Amino acid sequence: MEEKMKVPRSIKLLRTALTDNEKQFSVFLYSLIQCLIGAGLYFVFTFLPEKLFPNLFQSNELYRLIADVIMILLLLVIWVRVEKRTVDSIGIPSKEKLKYYLIGALIGSSAALSVWAIILLFKGATVENRMFSFNLPAVLFPSLVMMVSAFGHELVFRGNILGGVSGRNKMAIGLIVSVILEMLFYVFSGKITILVLVNVILVSLLMGIMYIRKGNVFLTAGVLGFWNIISKYIVGISSDDSAMFKTVFEPNKYLLNGGINNDMFGCLAVSIFCVIAMAMLYHTGKREAEEERKKQKNKNEKN
Repeated sequence: MEEKMKVPRSIKLLRTALTDNEKQFSVFLYSLIQCLIGAGLYFVFTFLPEKLFPNLFQSNELYRLIADVIMILLLLVIWVRVEKRTVDSIGIPSKEKLKYYLIGALIGSSAALSVWAIILLFKGATVENRMFSFNLPAVLFPSLVMMVSAFGHELVFRGNILGGVSGRNKMAIGLIVSVILEMLFYVFSGKITILVLVNVILVSLLMGIMYIRKGNVFLTAGVLGFWNIISKYIVGISSDDSAMFKTVFEPNKYLLNGGINNDMFGCLAVSIFCVIAMAMLYHTGKREAEEERKKQKNKNEKN
């Protein structure tokens, strides 16, 4: 009788998971492949076009909008049709979308204006007032594109990567993977300093914790979207002439203003803001957990 062909160990690992360790590793491997698909979509539709066609995507917001919408739709189709998972598990709940988006928008706007105020307070920049020439209708569509781009970004890094990995593994593993992948995209963008890298890690951790707490990608999308809108069209840190103010950073004040292409994201105030926000989230989370334990204890005593 012909001897049966042996199944390769790699196939056994992925199909049968002969031991608990192999099963755990195969689950992690599968979730990692899944999150890399999301990162790949982000690379193809967001990162790569801006590298290959910078003038096209920076001068015409319509191209950016189309690319972002295609990426979002493809990611959702893969999540729902291929993965057979609900949109709720990727951070799109059936309720409270607008509520949490507005909360996120308030947080992002407040953070951007606070960081800007700190930079001005310590004379890290000069400001030109353009309020009388500010054209609100001209910035509405670009702002909408920023909001959609921020939603796509958060859907990939928080919903797909953090949520996808955490759904099958420990929450900490999902958080670490999402932070590493987001950091790599910033590193390869070429516009990086040590403080920017630190802030990327801190902001990614903060956004991840916010997502873990609420499970709502609209919250973090609101934060990112309105940070970008306020930075560009109110504060005016870019070379865009349509902003309400024009902020010009002072040279050689890297701790104050980041020292990179007039980008507030690289300043020390962002680092401090993130640390304080994470400490507050930890404190409130601990308090809420304690209150939940007390409620459960009282309920058990009544029964």
